Amino acid sequence: MQHRRVVLSNTGIKSIRLTPALVLEFTESLSALLNAGLSVQDSLAVCAEISAKKHLTCLCDELSQIILSGGRFHAALASFAPSFSPLYINLVKIGETSGAIGRVFDKLTVYLKRKREVKQNIVRALAYPVTICFIAVAIGIFILLFIFPRIQTVIEIFNTDSNLSPGDSHSGAFSRSLLFLFSGMLFFPLSLLSLLFLHSVSPFFTLSIDRLLLRLPILGQALKTFCTSDFAFSMEILCSAGTPFMPALEQSIQVLSNSAFKNALQNSAASIADGISISRAFKMQKIFPDYVTSWIGIGERTGSVEQVFSQIHTYFEHESSRIISNTLAAAQPVFILIAGVIVIFLIWHLVLPVFSILGGL
Repeated sequence: MQHRRVVLSNTGIKSIRLTPALVLEFTESLSALLNAGLSVQDSLAVCAEISAKKHLTCLCDELSQIILSGGRFHAALASFAPSFSPLYINLVKIGETSGAIGRVFDKLTVYLKRKREVKQNIVRALAYPVTICFIAVAIGIFILLFIFPRIQTVIEIFNTDSNLSPGDSHSGAFSRSLLFLFSGMLFFPLSLLSLLFLHSVSPFFTLSIDRLLLRLPILGQALKTFCTSDFAFSMEILCSAGTPFMPALEQSIQVLSNSAFKNALQNSAASIADGISISRAFKMQKIFPDYVTSWIGIGERTGSVEQVFSQIHTYFEHESSRIISNTLAAAQPVFILIAGVIVIFLIWHLVLPVFSILGGL
């Protein structure tokens, strides 16, 4: 999805498009420049100078202006949200705080490349079944608007010579069934949009909806996996930069988007501050996968709690890939099945009654 921002530059007001490809190119450029020993300000200046893309040049110029006026780098990136995600912004903030900004951009480059690859795989896997499903829906709408009114007239003419009442006619049954089908198809997206609206406007609904999502049988497990992967990713970066465990935990909480998972981490941090062991504090919150509490327990026993987050991140990164692959494999036949149901429905309620009437002539 593309996002538009109004950017002030030396040439006036410009509108730039922060596409995912542009964000990735920006991240790769900053990663190379920062790891070469340049400061953030110098890296932005060089990136703006060497870039062949006007939008990337405008982005670097605007970020430089914000930093020169006294702003922090992560705050400058936040002004371009949602093109830069909360995870991206908070990890940059962590890099600024810990002094490992170059390492953070290395990790973000890998993260964004993996995200792009996953998106491309999703598009390739679902392109065919979604197209078929869309065509089936389009055919149903076309029949409903253009063909059905003409056939309905023919059916009603034949029904006048039969003993069927108007309520029992094929046309009436078909129209009611078709209305029910398309109403059901519209109900799901409208309900989803309503939940997203409530999720964005009310903290109470945000926490309630996030808790509900994490408790769902399949979706909840997937969300826990993704949240754990992001959390371990942040902890790995912080701990490798020498940040103590508790400050790292408090900063890593901010990278999460699910408020229920974030609330559980906050409760764990409070329990640890009260003197409870790390593994027990995490185990008290039933929301965390068993793998996390087990490896944290191992880290406590060996005295290297910080190092286990690299293992946790690697494991849940692989789990995330496995979940996405399995979901895509299951989604293809589901979409084809939906298209088949729509076609069978149209044949059963429209074509067969017409042949039945013609056969009775």
